[in-house]
Amino acid sequence: MNSKVKIFVVAVLVILANVAVDRFTKDLAQEHLRDQGVVQVVGDFFILRYAENGGAFLSLGSSLPEPWRFIILSAFPAIALLAFFIYMITRPYISVPWLVGLSCILGGGGSNVYDRLINNGYVIDFMNFGIGALRTGILNVADLSIVGGAILLILTHNDPPLPVLEDDEDA
Repeated sequence: MNSKVKIFVVAVLVILANVAVDRFTKDLAQEHLRDQGVVQVVGDFFILRYAENGGAFLSLGSSLPEPWRFIILSAFPAIALLAFFIYMITRPYISVPWLVGLSCILGGGGSNVYDRLINNGYVIDFMNFGIGALRTGILNVADLSIVGGAILLILTHNDPPLPVLEDDEDA
């Protein structure tokens, strides 16, 4: 199997895994957390609270009029994610951390775009972390995937784009 096929397969598997876990947890949140108020999981550090977010991070853009909200929060991100996917799978070489990091960002972003499309522009959020008044916004697994992928890219930004997924005939 050549390296481009390997890159494509790994990317698709990581993206699908991210989407599947995000969708599963959002379904659980809808079923078990809606109208439940705050559910403490680890004291006050990790809590669950169902929310439908019409905006981006911290509800930014939720008050935009339609169709601007759709364009900015759904259409543009979908086009950008598709462009990143094409960029990633057409690279002759990509390091494994970059492949996984970009795939996590694509999986999380894609799952949130899908969520907006099936939920009239809303994303289901349900997790919150913090200590006292210092807290994150309410977020979901897709958001964690995006942040985790971005952190992986930052931590490995100097990794050379070696052909770590070599062709079988080259090995």
